[in-house]
Amino acid sequence: MATQPCRAVTLSDGRQLAYAEHGDLNAPAVIYFHSLPGSRLERPDILSPIKNIRLICVDRPGYGESSLQENRTLLNWADDIVELADALALETFSIIGFSGGGPHALACAYKIPQRLKNVVVCNSSVSLNADVPGKALPAQLKSLYELSCGDIQNAINQLKPFASSMLAIMSVEETPLPEVDKKIFRQPTLITQYKASLAESFKQGTAALA
Repeated sequence: MATQPCRAVTLSDGRQLAYAEHGDLNAPAVIYFHSLPGSRLERPDILSPIKNIRLICVDRPGYGESSLQENRTLLNWADDIVELADALALETFSIIGFSGGGPHALACAYKIPQRLKNVVVCNSSVSLNADVPGKALPAQLKSLYELSCGDIQNAINQLKPFASSMLAIMSVEETPLPEVDKKIFRQPTLITQYKASLAESFKQGTAALA
């Protein structure tokens, strides 16, 4: 896919929303919502053989080059996407939400269905208040989640070493991944892209993740 450089639109509240485009700029638009953490560099390469789409990968607030938005909600994201679409002259478009981007895709489906052609959710996060996900969370993540609900500044500080360990996860052989995942992460092009996306996601610190 042909790649365009990072661009940004200025939203009505003065924030910058950064994005990168791939593919045919005259084709139907698909906006991609990255994981958590993640960034616009998390391009879904599985779509690269598809020639007839305009893929738009967006940094959520506080990630990459997009301005942080204090006290934001999932539904705020739908408003941002409407402003992005209007700036790009997109009357209707499709969206893909991957992992942590899944709830953001569902928020758009709920709030702006009239603008959407298709909504795809892949390997989505679910409510951490639900019984099964809550019990399945590793102890460290569960404590960070609970901290983020009560003391956001402390959570930001506590997440700094977590961010560092996320970037260090690239020594694949030392991580507790299933062998099938390790095989995927041994691919040089994928690991290079994944490293770049993670580094970009923490460019402004850990406030967005918190």
